[in-house]
Amino acid sequence: MNKKEYYSNPKNLTNLFLGLVTMVIITISSACEQDPSSLGSNLLPDNIDYHYDTTLSFIGNVYEEEPYSTYNLTNYSIGVLDDAYFGLFKASYAGQFLPTTYYTKDSTVTTFEVDSLTMFIAVDSIYGFHDGGLKFNVYELNKEIEDEYDSDVDLSTYYSAENLISTGSGFSGDTLIVIRLSSDFASKLIPTDPEDTTYKNVTNFLSAYNGIAIIPELVSSNGEVVKIDFSSEDTEMLMYYNDSSEFSYSLGKTTIKKFASYTNDFTGSGAEEYITNDTTINDELIFLQGISGLSSTISFTNIDTWLVDDSAYSVIGAELYIPVYKDEDFETLYPPAKLYMRYEYEEGSYSFISDYYDFLNGRGVFDGNYDEENGYYRFLIPRHLMQILNREIDGYTIDLSVVNKSIFPHRVILQSGENIKIKVTYTKH
Repeated sequence: MNKKEYYSNPKNLTNLFLGLVTMVIITISSACEQDPSSLGSNLLPDNIDYHYDTTLSFIGNVYEEEPYSTYNLTNYSIGVLDDAYFGLFKASYAGQFLPTTYYTKDSTVTTFEVDSLTMFIAVDSIYGFHDGGLKFNVYELNKEIEDEYDSDVDLSTYYSAENLISTGSGFSGDTLIVIRLSSDFASKLIPTDPEDTTYKNVTNFLSAYNGIAIIPELVSSNGEVVKIDFSSEDTEMLMYYNDSSEFSYSLGKTTIKKFASYTNDFTGSGAEEYITNDTTINDELIFLQGISGLSSTISFTNIDTWLVDDSAYSVIGAELYIPVYKDEDFETLYPPAKLYMRYEYEEGSYSFISDYYDFLNGRGVFDGNYDEENGYYRFLIPRHLMQILNREIDGYTIDLSVVNKSIFPHRVILQSGENIKIKVTYTKH
């Protein structure tokens, strides 16, 4: 599998008029709604010829993301979402569980008369149609969890239908998933031999129990995706025994091995035609999806006309606006709060564009936020555009992505082509 690298390009870039440009960019960034041609005019010398341009154009393209590692992450999502535009997304989970108390001998555990066994999973957030149309099935794993997994792992090879150990599931408000587990599985957790040492230590316990898989099932509606919190004290498997006692199993200890399977089926979806078409043709709609699935690029189409001679550029301002396409589920499947940009500086290797990298390090303003009132995302990219114009970067393509996409399942459809606008203020010398 082709693995992509993501890190900041260490190349030391020198820009003309750096001190002047930095001052003006700060002024521009703090005055979003003004005409870029007039911003900071009181800071600029009168003997320099400034240009204001809105003619740069773009095409957009949609592509399927590569699988990525889901082994021992801090956050996971579980659920199924049937989306008219993004197709069928399914997020399943597998992990170990461990007792919170160990005994030198199991003579104590063998005295447990089990009343019930219930799994509680703390909910961080819910995305989708929260209307009871999803249930959670739990299976006992039939083989050990290993040390590395990608999001395209076939989780079905780790359990079989006869290993179903759940008897029902539901939500307790918006804060907990509650899954009832079978009495047969509960009994299996209790050794019959008082001299048994299963509960003596972690190694002994994991030699007896491989773990569990949580597999969501869509029973009605269009489903939902739940971000779960394994670090919460509320996430546990709780055994009630001897009428009034409790024994807890942890699902979230740092020593517990865990992973997720994220699958997408775009068959019949609104995105399908854009995934398979000619990449030299503009995709009128482009798609971005959190966790796993679709991403998109935009590429300058006419920037070559700026590169016909050996002139150098100082880009004072570059404001890029990409409008959102609001489908019928937009209010429920609301867009991500922020997007970021990167570029491919060599095959398979990506870097944040300089403006976003500066923002992450507290040195600039990138924006990338969704403007709900105006229905677009705005990006401030003067440094990246200047690097293209001064031939410090070869490619004209920008890769769009959702911030914290491995955590949040949000999706958004953007309008491409002539709908994308950019305002550029620059000098040429």
